[in-house]
Amino acid sequence: MSKNILKLVAVIIFLSLILILLTLGKKNEQNLKIYFFDVGQGDASLIVTPTGENILIDGGPDNTLSAKIGTVLPFYERTIDLLIITHAHDDHWLGLSSLTKRYHFRRALIPSCSSGSLYDNFILELKNSGTEIIRPAVNERFFFNAVALTILSGEVSEEICAKQGLNASSIVARLVYGSTNVLLMGDLEIAGEEILLNQKPLSRLKAQILKTGHHGSTTSSGEQFLQIVNPQNAIISVGANNTFGHPSLRILWRLQHLKINIFRTDLLGDILFISNGQEWAQ
Repeated sequence: MSKNILKLVAVIIFLSLILILLTLGKKNEQNLKIYFFDVGQGDASLIVTPTGENILIDGGPDNTLSAKIGTVLPFYERTIDLLIITHAHDDHWLGLSSLTKRYHFRRALIPSCSSGSLYDNFILELKNSGTEIIRPAVNERFFFNAVALTILSGEVSEEICAKQGLNASSIVARLVYGSTNVLLMGDLEIAGEEILLNQKPLSRLKAQILKTGHHGSTTSSGEQFLQIVNPQNAIISVGANNTFGHPSLRILWRLQHLKINIFRTDLLGDILFISNGQEWAQ
């Protein structure tokens, strides 16, 4: 065997060992991380569990997420274990199309209602690539070892979407790791919040972190709902100088009045919260 081949074999073995060590380090991580990405006027969040599973919620309006996600996941990580598209508005899913060549999505939880052929073609592309497509079922739970994700809303009819709009189909999920939790609202509006408030037990709405609905619009984050959720921190995913007037000054005042800390992607950029199962840190 030539010296060049021996050197090549040695390099391959060395790189393999590094990869194994990196992977073991990832699996032994005790912290859960949740990234709220600044993707402009849209939504995109990534949850990395302590045992290395990746949960991606929405994808923003363009290819901004593609660059963002590459900065927080290792170069060798090419799997998204669960994708959740909260609803079919472009600012929540369109950016996902730039990820399909690099990442494999094992499962995709998709909304009950479609926004048209462009969205339908993307879902078909996912299905053809081997992704398991799942529709939302209220109270369905997804487990990632010590992490549990419960679906609280999103099981609606096409008729509801036709009458109330796609925001009414928003998938709402509550993630729990130890004694820490976060409530992710998509663009669910006040009518949907009231449905959640009529479901028991109300304790399942409690969360230390709330990803506020509809980018801080007045159509979401009703006062009674906020009082029941009782979050310490509220995340508002919103684009700088957007034309929609998000977030609403009324909602900002409401959050401040309830002594809820406000974190805005337009002001802070990407936002990271880390949980050790007992408390959140940044």
